[in-house]
Amino acid sequence: MRIELSDVNQEEDVENDYLLKKVKKAAQLRAAFLFQIVLFVNILEAITLFKSD
Repeated sequence: MRIELSDVNQEEDVENDYLLKKVKKAAQLRAAFLFQIVLFVNILEAITLFKSD
């Protein structure tokens, strides 16, 4: 059985696309997580400012 170079390239493209999607998803999750932390800190800050008045 002979493996064509184009077949290998196509497999690499599929693998690269899959990895790129995984990286994008991880970046989205990280951004959402960091946004939630910032939001939580802002809420805590607002509560402490409200209580100090």
